[in-house]
Amino acid sequence: MKGKLFWKEHHRLILLVGFLVLIPLLLLQLRHNSPPQKPTYVQPKSATPAPVWKTYDEQVKEGTLQPAKEILEVVVHYDENKTPQFTFTAFHKKNGYVRSLPEENPYTAQLLNVNQQVIAEQAFAVPTERISETVSRSRDSSIRGKVDTLSQVDAVITLPWNADATEIRILDTKGTQVGIAPISQVQVFNNT
Repeated sequence: MKGKLFWKEHHRLILLVGFLVLIPLLLLQLRHNSPPQKPTYVQPKSATPAPVWKTYDEQVKEGTLQPAKEILEVVVHYDENKTPQFTFTAFHKKNGYVRSLPEENPYTAQLLNVNQQVIAEQAFAVPTERISETVSRSRDSSIRGKVDTLSQVDAVITLPWNADATEIRILDTKGTQVGIAPISQVQVFNNT
């Protein structure tokens, strides 16, 4: 008798709770039985357009890149404990660019003609510091790690090509000559 009385008084509430439990179960069942949908990729919106790859020829034609010129790459060996400090190991004639470097670099490479006149010069530095072991970028954007200072290193100096150049010399900041050599056995690379 109590069960009939309870049902009579609470039947609406019991039906409502039953529907509330049944609806999520039905939705889960429908989702489980539906065929899987193919994922779609949505391109993220960006304020700047994505960069477009352009060939060297396209950039030269548009004027966004200057055409490469003939350059002289001079391969040097630096040894701070020897006199002279620089020895010249190879000369390469290539197509490329000469980077403008600040004049406060510690060395200047000079191309000389047959009359010992300077016909081109380029300031440069020798990369004698090497970061090794654990390297991390700190909050101030500096790179941290153990710095090794090398007393010997091979490097490349890039100068504008000049057919009249017969000799190359290197001066330090005091104007002292720390390397000199005739330009000989130039390997030509017609790189593009």
